Formats: sequence, structure tokens, C-alpha cells
Amino acid sequence: MATLLRALRDQRDLTKPEMLDRLERRAREMREDGFALTERQFSRLEAGEVKTTPRPVNRRVIEAEFGKSLSDLMSLVDRPSSAPVVPGPTALDAEPLERWASIIGGLAQLDHCQGPGGVLEPARSVYASLVEAADHETCRDRPGFLRLAGRCAELIGWFCQDSGRLDDAMTWTARAFDLVEAVEAYEFSAYVLMRRSAIAVEMGNASDALLLAEWALRKSASGQGRALALREVAAAHALNRNVTAFQDAVDKAIGQADGGAGRSPLTTYCSIPYLWSEAGAAAIVGDEPGLAVEYLQRAVAGWEGGQQRDLAVCKARLALAHAHANDVEQVVVVTTESLHDPAAASSPRALSVLHEALRVLGPTSHPAVDQVRHELSTVG
Repeated sequence: MATLLRALRDQRDLTKPEMLDRLERRAREMREDGFALTERQFSRLEAGEVKTTPRPVNRRVIEAEFGKSLSDLMSLVDRPSSAPVVPGPTALDAEPLERWASIIGGLAQLDHCQGPGGVLEPARSVYASLVEAADHETCRDRPGFLRLAGRCAELIGWFCQDSGRLDDAMTWTARAFDLVEAVEAYEFSAYVLMRRSAIAVEMGNASDALLLAEWALRKSASGQGRALALREVAAAHALNRNVTAFQDAVDKAIGQADGGAGRSPLTTYCSIPYLWSEAGAAAIVGDEPGLAVEYLQRAVAGWEGGQQRDLAVCKARLALAHAHANDVEQVVVVTTESLHDPAAASSPRALSVLHEALRVLGPTSHPAVDQVRHELSTVG
């Protein structure tokens, strides 16, 4: 048994210093200047050994980061199982590359179901095996193994990004780029450049994000690939508060997804509603809540079957946009709808955005808001 706080840290695959860095970052976002928590104090919280109530500022930051009350975080739960062992051939097995590709696909599916905490180490092991196999003197398809190693490195980069380890995410994604460039997998290298740009956006580095996105745009051969690159161009302009350039890049991205020639297996998820959702998220970052609401409403209205978890995130973003616009009624409506959606209830990302929406809304005397806060606290 362990406290829920410890279990959630393990699930994110973070050390205590890394978790404290996350909490300090959250405190800066919340403008909680009085936040101060030592590693020893955090260890006592994780062990459930706290004898006095933590300072209110520390409580607020911890609850905002995890989306749960401190009393819930201190409760005991079953300790999560260790990382799953990925079945598959050894590095020098003669099995075809398709089996390795299926293992990597399985890791991606596990991440989709349970988050990155349990799959990061197995993915690193698969990556090491692929590189070892590519370098072995008996390897008959070195380019094939290096291409898969690049795909695995890009996936590890995503796992790190989703865990908030942005420096590691950039390192792994840059490694993926080197590998796929070496075997001249140019469409994949364009995709990896787009992913590097997305990480730079999350790091708040608009200059690097724009350079990487424009590089990806030049290398992309498919309409959807160009649309995703333009999505990051738009996000970089949003970071710079350049509304005109942001809107222009959004319009171009929609045009590429709508009429751009060519398709790639890497970018099949890139639908027009998906792009509207991404544009709405960028508009929130760019402090344009009106545009964000407009784009996100288009996304929800045009969403077709499939990608229900992405739709749940889109709806949660709409609630967040309404919160930034201080539209209390719509925050309540959209959040209530989301809480009755099984896809949202099972999506940590969607729930995190909904918690953020209520945090942005702040204290209010609206009784419906209190009810929604309570319902959200019971879901996650």
C-alpha cells in the first residue's frame, strides 16, 4: 500500500526532485509566490506522516497539480504494479521487423490506456535493442532497424513530454531526427521536426518553435504533414501574441488538411476538427479567449466518429476558453456535459484541463460552480 500521492508520482515516472520542480512550476503559473516545499517535507506527505496541516499555499499548489484534494492524496491505495515487460525477440533475433513494429505499436497503445509511467522504461529497452541489432555484423536490414529505432525514440520523446520532462523530450526527439535523417526517411523526419516544434512551444520557446515548424513545413510532402507543421507555426505566433500571423497560419493549416495532396500513415489523426481544437488551445495560450471559443466550437460541431478521447480534450479546452472569457454559465454547461462523457472521465488530460478551467474561474458565489467542482473532484 502507498499514499495516492506516491502512486501518482510513480505513475508519472518522476523522481522527488523532478516532482518538486513540477510543483514549483505550477506555483509560478498560479502566481503563488509563497510556495516552499522541501524534499523532506514532500517525503513526509508521501508517507502520510504529516502531523500538522501543510501551509495553505502549499496545499493549493499540490491540489492544483494533481487535481485532487490533499486528504484524497494522503489516502492509502494499492501500489501500482511495476512496468510491464514487453514481449518480443532479443536484439539479434531473426524475426521480421514487423514484429518489432508491433511491439512499438503496443507501447503506444499502453500509453493511450494508462499514461507514460509504465511504458517509458520498456520503450528505452526496445530502443537499445534496435540500435544493437542495427550495429551487429549479421544485420541484413540496417536502415530498417534504424528507422524503427527512430520511431521508438520519437515515441519516448512523447512519453517524456507527456510526463512534463521537456528537456528529456527534446533530447529523445532530436535523437529520433538524427536516426531517420541517416536513412533518408524524409517524411518521417518532417514529422519529427514538427514534434520538436511542439515541445519548444510547450517550453515557451517561440523562436525555436517557429524555426523548427517552418523547417518541417519545407520537408513535408503530404497535405496533413504540412497542416500539422502549420499548426505549430500558428502556436509559435500565438506565443508571440502575433494574432494576425496566428490566424493566417491556422487558415493555411485548415486549407492543407482540406485540400492538400498526399496522406501519410503518421498523420491520419489530423482531421479538420482536430486542427480547430489545436488552434483553440493555441489561442488560449495567446490570451485570445474569444478566438479560442470560436475555434473550439467549430471543432466540436464538426467532429465525426472516432478519436473520442481527443474530442473529450477538445470539450475540456472549450470549458477552459470560456473560463478565460469569464463566462461562468458556459463553463458550467460544458464541464457538466464532459463529466457525463465516459471518454472524458477516463482521460487524465481532459480532467486536468477541466480542473484548470475551474481554477481559472476562481472563487465564485455561483451555486452551480460549487456543484461542478464537487462532481469533478469525485471523478478525478
